[in-house]
Amino acid sequence: MKLLSRFALLPLAALVLAGTAAAHSSFLKVDGRLVRNQNGSGDPVYLRGVNLGGWQVHETWMSPLAGASDDYTMRKTLSQRFGDAGRDALINAYQDSYLQEKDFKILSELGMSAVRLPIYYLNHMNEDGSWKRDAAGKIDFRRIEWVVAMAKKYRLYVILDLHGAPGSQNGADHSGRIGGSGQLWNNTGFQNQALTFWRELATRFRNEPTVAGYDLLNEPSLNYPDPATRPVLDMYNRFYNEIRAVDPNHIVIMEGIWDWTAITRPSDYGWTNVIYEFHYYNWGNDSNYQAQASFVDGKIAQEKQYLSYNVPHYVGEFMLFNLQSSWEYALGKYNAAGWHWTSWTYKGTNVGNWALYNSTNAGANTPNVATDSYATIESKWRSWDVEKNMAPNTMLTGVFKAALTGRNSLIRNLPYEGSWRAIDKLEAENFYAQSGVSFDAAGIGSFDAGDWLRYIDVDLGSGVDRLKLRLAVDAAYAGKQIELHLDSPTGAQVGTVTVPNTGGWSTFQEITTPIQRSSGVHDIYLVAKGGLGVANLDWLQFEDSTGTNTPTNPPTNPPTNPPTNPTTGPVSGQTYAIVAKHSGRALDVRERSAVDGAALQQWSYGGGTNQQWVAQSSGNGLWQLRSVASGRCVDITGVSTANGAAVQQWACTGGANQLFKLEDQGGGYFYLRASHSNKCLDVTNVSTLDGAAIQQWDCGGDNARWTFRAP
Repeated sequence: MKLLSRFALLPLAALVLAGTAAAHSSFLKVDGRLVRNQNGSGDPVYLRGVNLGGWQVHETWMSPLAGASDDYTMRKTLSQRFGDAGRDALINAYQDSYLQEKDFKILSELGMSAVRLPIYYLNHMNEDGSWKRDAAGKIDFRRIEWVVAMAKKYRLYVILDLHGAPGSQNGADHSGRIGGSGQLWNNTGFQNQALTFWRELATRFRNEPTVAGYDLLNEPSLNYPDPATRPVLDMYNRFYNEIRAVDPNHIVIMEGIWDWTAITRPSDYGWTNVIYEFHYYNWGNDSNYQAQASFVDGKIAQEKQYLSYNVPHYVGEFMLFNLQSSWEYALGKYNAAGWHWTSWTYKGTNVGNWALYNSTNAGANTPNVATDSYATIESKWRSWDVEKNMAPNTMLTGVFKAALTGRNSLIRNLPYEGSWRAIDKLEAENFYAQSGVSFDAAGIGSFDAGDWLRYIDVDLGSGVDRLKLRLAVDAAYAGKQIELHLDSPTGAQVGTVTVPNTGGWSTFQEITTPIQRSSGVHDIYLVAKGGLGVANLDWLQFEDSTGTNTPTNPPTNPPTNPPTNPTTGPVSGQTYAIVAKHSGRALDVRERSAVDGAALQQWSYGGGTNQQWVAQSSGNGLWQLRSVASGRCVDITGVSTANGAAVQQWACTGGANQLFKLEDQGGGYFYLRASHSNKCLDVTNVSTLDGAAIQQWDCGGDNARWTFRAP
């Protein structure tokens, strides 16, 4: 019994909650046919959303380009007419308009968990293989970095997709350069450029868990559209090894393109932590529901022949054409099969169901790059703001909303920072993660056996012994159970609520149940048991029958800025916020994780215990930094001595990679120099953004200077 038969879903915009979201967990990792957060040991995550097609590489049938047959020719034409600087300025005008922060907000409110970013190499590398560089001399990946930053802000993962490789990997327009089957396969220069591209891209993002994975090549083929062959698989292997040399953590994605027959077992090449991707288009049956449904059923049946490959199934592109019923059927089947998916595409000129948003005036806003003046091209390309000249495809957005509020482990914004006092009422829809439910601003539905809700950092204080739920259930479904578990869906079970008949799905009652007395800060899981239709949930609250409950931590709603009382240095055994000089952001454990290996980042100070550190002197001028939340210590991953090594938390061992020398830099700021490597804790890329990873690097710069402030 699903939620839609109980109470109506409100627009998902209502679900975006105020407050700062926690960052993504440490890297997504493959666990058999699942993808999990927390380095593969946490909750399942389903990557579902849309492609950002047409932003980095034009396709004339769907993006605003006339006067050139492909993106490569467009660039040549603009350079010849206006010079390279004029070309780049016009492309920047287009990209600034076509994709803005508001677009990520739209996608997040649709309920998406991921976007696939098609990348054309010529945005970042010159045709001769030299790099485009920013003003500081760094390889210019700023456009990609911006997408990742926006995705992080709006709780989306990003799949980095090399859609247009040097020389072209298939000769199709969507590779950026039309011609034959592309020059990548027979030109070692282009191959070396592609290898270098992936090495540098992986180096730049190796510490960024918002990046879900690397999609090696889009639809690669020696005779397009023929499927992948052995030379393609061999090229995948070269790219895989190039990436693994610098990034052992991220998922790598290989495309079989159209079906499983074109790709081999991962073990044949020794690949690990990989996803297989397919693109599903049933051409010529645009308005034939039965043909589309049969096509989907055939893909599901085919996968069953390849379950021994033991890899997740990702539909990286797909289209169901004209009928809403076809879309609903396919997305329902994709979800039920546990597949990941991203449709093609987010925006289009006027391309019907290919796009979630279409232009309302495509003809007037599509420049002819061969004949229009510079000013005209710029004006037209600045006209692709989603709010000014685009209209939503309401059929598709409705279908997507329905599909994305179903069985998907969504990670949510939270209405609070720090911990939530358990004796205060918590609205059920303010979960942090879930599996299986549907939800709206009125509460939780579709809560069936095996489904769960996760509420993080719930402070049970000195002890609680009762759980109060406001819930509703129809008489025919009464009598099932809701189990209360601590810290995981299978963690310590401290209570069971048997759901009584309340008189109907919209007739709510408050039900109080004794539980095993529990204290401290925990993640709380409500787990449904007993069959379909366990209950609709409105809110939950814990009680202490003794009336003596006191909080474990300071009150919630702490200041949003770092404390302003810098010290001249820490006092051993005292607790501090550790704040970066260049950004004013605090050292923070990602995901508020309590497990070994959780990455450290910078984040706006919110007072959570994952941002509080006990500074403990170990003698000889060395210090250990221990997380108040987890009891684990700041640790250089793998005892590495290399620049760029990630910084994590790990059980305190007293090892040299957990001991830091505090070197006074004046004004209350210090270098935190690792004793084993002589390198300092450093905010990656001098970033001032929330979620920027912490690494070790040669000491220097304000991004390596830290102050200790009372929390």
